[in-house]
Amino acid sequence: MKSVLKIETQEVRIVKIYRKNELSSELVSMVKEEIAFFKTLDHPNIAKCLEVLEDEHKLYVVLD
Repeated sequence: MKSVLKIETQEVRIVKIYRKNELSSELVSMVKEEIAFFKTLDHPNIAKCLEVLEDEHKLYVVLD
């Protein structure tokens, strides 16, 4: 996990980074479940999933 700064708004976000080549098919399923879970949450003390980005080698989950 890394902290990042959204330049336009100066807001700090957390990015959870997964390396695709290190994920087994079972872990891919778990990550998808985790992302779906984060997207459903709406609580002030729990991170909210804002965006999911993907490139050839990594999966990035942006949390608030």
